[in-house]
Amino acid sequence: MGTTMASRPRPRIVTLLAIFNFVFAAMFAIGLTGYLKRLLFLPTAQHSVELTDVQQREGQAVVHLGVTLYSLLAVCIAVMTVLLIVSGVGYLRLRRSQGRAVGNVAMFLAIVTALAVAFWLPRVLDGGMDGFTTINLTYPLLTLFLLNGRFKSAFVN
Repeated sequence: MGTTMASRPRPRIVTLLAIFNFVFAAMFAIGLTGYLKRLLFLPTAQHSVELTDVQQREGQAVVHLGVTLYSLLAVCIAVMTVLLIVSGVGYLRLRRSQGRAVGNVAMFLAIVTALAVAFWLPRVLDGGMDGFTTINLTYPLLTLFLLNGRFKSAFVN
């Protein structure tokens, strides 16, 4: 923790951003299970009567969209989840590389992913503009503004 932390307390907003990062990471991890679940029943989506109507529609939507592209979105969500956790710890420690740099990458990836979900995924796969998409765009933009503006100098380690 060194003398820098003793002479310069962590701004409360940076602590709040770290908490939000952990909350969003948990939400994305939960959402990722839904993405992965769709991939698990995908091989049987067209041949099984055991699937519900919703599961069949989701499976058909994934096939229509492309399994590779859908899997890429799941990978982006997984990477973003890890980056949110790493940057959240970096925010708490006021680390320039772990907090601010990784935070910038995580927020950029969050914006790209939110736009992909909003404009690329069909509604049956939780796509489109809704409240969650708005939050998933607003938080990264606000965080980028704070990390690279007002609180840029707080990351000294």
